Amino acid sequence: MVRTQVFNPEDVVQAGFDVVDAEGWDQLSARRVAEVLGSSTAPVYSNFRNMSELAAAVVQEAIRRFMAKTSNPQSGNRFLDFGWGVLDYALAHPRWYDALFREVQLPDDQYRQLVAGMARIMAATPELSVLPEFERQLVLKKMTIFTHGLASEICTGHAGPLNREGMRLLLEEVGHAVMDDALKRPPRSVREMEMLDTCQNCCPAEREPGKEEHHE
Repeated sequence: MVRTQVFNPEDVVQAGFDVVDAEGWDQLSARRVAEVLGSSTAPVYSNFRNMSELAAAVVQEAIRRFMAKTSNPQSGNRFLDFGWGVLDYALAHPRWYDALFREVQLPDDQYRQLVAGMARIMAATPELSVLPEFERQLVLKKMTIFTHGLASEICTGHAGPLNREGMRLLLEEVGHAVMDDALKRPPRSVREMEMLDTCQNCCPAEREPGKEEHHE
């Protein structure tokens, strides 16, 4: 008698992660997960109530891996290491990066936790701890724009001939330039602070309806 292979939730989530990693978010379906597992769709529905529940679990796994990348110390500057982790994730998992920051988007509460964590890292970074909180937030905003912009170039294949070391060097040069500018800048006028505060508090774009739906 042939023994039936039993798949646990972790197996199914890994298969779902692999589908998106190789083919993109819109290809996540029970059928494709089953094909990766080498089984019928039964393991999907015996471990998860529906595809929406599986999709949520797969996203959480992708976020866990993203946070692991950004928590990896490399240069001695924790703030820049976080930025390199973002780029490293985009290099290793371009389709997942695109999914997390464009198609699915990080849940609002997790995005706020991410920003709050970065604020704590910046406050503990010697070069940045001397700055007023407002200026630290501006440094974070500038580096977020640069890092995600470069990561998007990586995902679309438009980053040009830059290799990993070139990207790391570019990140460090821009990061140090932004930090140096903040440290040397004279106090801002009230008008400047009002304009920049408005910019920082812009509401995120609304998600398109149906983005998280998947084929059964």
